[in-house]
Amino acid sequence: MDKWTHIAFSWSGDTDTIKEYVNGQLKQSTSALGSTTVDYYSVTNLIIGSGFAGDVDDLVFYNRVLSDQEIQKRYESLAANTKLLSANIGDDYNYYSNPLANAQIRSGIQSGDMVLIKFDGPTNGPAISVSDGTIGGVDIDSVLSLRSGHSWKNSAGQLNASSTWSSSVYTNDTLIIVLTDVDAQGKPDVAVGDSLVLDGATITDSSTGINDESD
Repeated sequence: MDKWTHIAFSWSGDTDTIKEYVNGQLKQSTSALGSTTVDYYSVTNLIIGSGFAGDVDDLVFYNRVLSDQEIQKRYESLAANTKLLSANIGDDYNYYSNPLANAQIRSGIQSGDMVLIKFDGPTNGPAISVSDGTIGGVDIDSVLSLRSGHSWKNSAGQLNASSTWSSSVYTNDTLIIVLTDVDAQGKPDVAVGDSLVLDGATITDSSTGINDESD
């Protein structure tokens, strides 16, 4: 009672196995016993926690199977944030001025997480250079500036090598940025609540510059 618990489930279509984790530890692994395919067009509501007496927070879905190590790392990150916030209750000065504390409060965001920026039409898909952190030859922090002053790059000024353009409906309509470590705690600089602004010139559609809008 009165205690947060980290719960995670994974399903592998390759092995038809469902795994349950509690506080980062694998508790049981069972057969899915057939197809777990969901027809999203016939489902009107997705209900989670029906009949559960408690609170649910930080609910996340992934489009791939997380490894045991990734689930353990995510739990440890969230647990560290909870302890940090508890230690700083009633100590506003320490909360806002402690650089280590500020670096650790990321609500579970970690290296390897993906940020998907989707456009409503085709784009020119300017080349991404992971070695110098640029898009179309322009610093990514200028092309997609974070209002918080945070950076997409690591301490060496580089991007994760998996960052790329993808085509969902239109050509190059999805920019995938894979977050990379930036501080001594192994966490990205991007944080929950960050908003971004396009420079309106580097990433363009087929006829005009995409408007400068915050997301």
